[in-house]
This record gives sequence, C-alpha cells and structure tokens, in this order.
Amino acid sequence: RLTDQLRIFRTSLAGNSNFRELLSQVREVVTEAYTHPGVPLKTLVEALGETHDLRSHPPFKVMFAFHAVPTAIRDPLLYSQRVWESLRGTTALDLLLFLVQADNNLAGTLLYNASLFEIATMAQLLDHFRTLLGAVTANPHQQLFEIPLVGQATVARVQAERMRQFNF
Repeated sequence: RLTDQLRIFRTSLAGNSNFRELLSQVREVVTEAYTHPGVPLKTLVEALGETHDLRSHPPFKVMFAFHAVPTAIRDPLLYSQRVWESLRGTTALDLLLFLVQADNNLAGTLLYNASLFEIATMAQLLDHFRTLLGAVTANPHQQLFEIPLVGQATVARVQAERMRQFNF
C-alpha cells in the first residue's frame, strides 16, 4: 500500500542558502531516509499513541508528491493516473499537489479541501508555484529569500490597485 511507503521529511531554510544548496540538502535527507528506512509512518503514528486511521486523519495536512515515471513505461499518463488514484484515496488532506515527470514534461494535479480554499486562491497558488519554478530554473544559484513567488503581472495588478486606493 502507498501509505506504507510515505515518509515525512524535514529540512531547514535557515541561513538563506541558494536553491541549489537547498536541493542538495533535501537530496541528503531523502537519501538518508530511504537508505535507513527506520520506522514506517503507520508504526510511528501508532507509537505516538494515535489510534485513528491514516486514511482519514494523517499527521500532516499538506502533501507535495513528485513522481518520475520510469522511461520503460509505455503509457506514462495511465501509469500516473494509477499513482494519483492511490494517493487521492489514501488521506484526508487539506492540500495535495501531485507532480509527474514523464520524458521532459512536467504535469500536475492539485487536490484541495473546497471548504477551506476558494478556487481563485488555488489558481493563485499555482501561479505562484509556476513563478517559483521559472525563477529557480533560470537561476538555481539565487538566494532562497530572493526567489520571486509573484509574477510580474500580479505585481503590476497589485500596484495598480494600490494607486487607485490612494487616488480616492
């Protein structure tokens, strides 16, 4: 089961390193976690005294899942859909961003709790994520706190709204 394979990772953004350094740090954390798998998430939750089902109440509410489709797979879309279905049905998350890389393409799906988030907010979140991806792709040595999260169109719109407010 997919929930038996889940791992929770933690890293630090202290020190304002650059994006490439952050990726290196994350790679070390992930490699260590899979080299020494330790305790499965289900066992950890039980050891903490949690008695609930992970499918309905996970110990986290937001998940980012990235899946690189093996090149030997003939139908990456069908393969990705199967992985997505296994993720979607396993947890009661508030937010799940699932990205799939096949060949040189990146596609994604966003699942969110509609009672907590409006569709416009989620569209804005995805726009910010695209901006972030574009910035780190263009300059992976950029300091973390200098990476833009808001695109130029959004900056121009907010500035125009502020100008209208001051003109009244």
